[in-house]
Amino acid sequence: MFSACLKIVSVIGLGVTLLLFIFFILPPMVEYLLRKRNEDPTGNGNPNDRILWHYRNTGAYQRLFSRFKLSLDPMFSELPSLLSNPDIRTVADIGCGYGVPACWILERFPDAMVYGMDPDPRRTRVASRVIEKRGVITVAGAPDIPETPGPVDMAMMLDIIHFLDDEQFSLTLKKLSVILGQKGRLIIRATLPPAYPFPWVWWVENLKYKAAGIPCHYRIFDEIEAIILQAGFDIELSAPSGSKGDLVWLILKVRK
Repeated sequence: MFSACLKIVSVIGLGVTLLLFIFFILPPMVEYLLRKRNEDPTGNGNPNDRILWHYRNTGAYQRLFSRFKLSLDPMFSELPSLLSNPDIRTVADIGCGYGVPACWILERFPDAMVYGMDPDPRRTRVASRVIEKRGVITVAGAPDIPETPGPVDMAMMLDIIHFLDDEQFSLTLKKLSVILGQKGRLIIRATLPPAYPFPWVWWVENLKYKAAGIPCHYRIFDEIEAIILQAGFDIELSAPSGSKGDLVWLILKVRK
């Protein structure tokens, strides 16, 4: 009898606790979290917080991706020293993905507009949402390039040239050479075949692309350089990205 009463009291206690949590504790918690998520960090001194704020209404994966991309990818600590033009207003972003680099550029250059493209409609939807009214994102893949209202100050091809065969890469370069302004520069970050032992991440990525039927065309630096020079560009600067030696920055200008 005592055991039965104890079970009843326990069930009632759990029920009351659950009701208290649902009606009195959970609502203010949700309200606080939503307020924090929607709190505009415009005055915040941390540019990463301001970039992440644009992803507040995207999916969980996109929010995590943008956070880890900004935190772990050396791209964003290296880019400031590579951007010599302080007056960037028009940017063409080839293979924009979810728009994290585009948001970074827009944060750094308040008057800039980004015209990006990516072959994945899901990514373009997210990128369009996060850049808001500061540009246009379209669904397309290289060798197509974005439509721009005029010459561009900067074009970007970040971590995508290994998805292009030699002909596609060359044609993309030639098309970009037409829209780059007099002081315009093309910034490429290229993935090289890894020279270090046991490149597990690279192996996993390749298996993923192979399973999806996506061909990859990894090139050594000399092969990339030959295509660039043949397409009418000069290499203004080359520098490693990260510490493993499998990523390289290339800053290109159109040969006069």
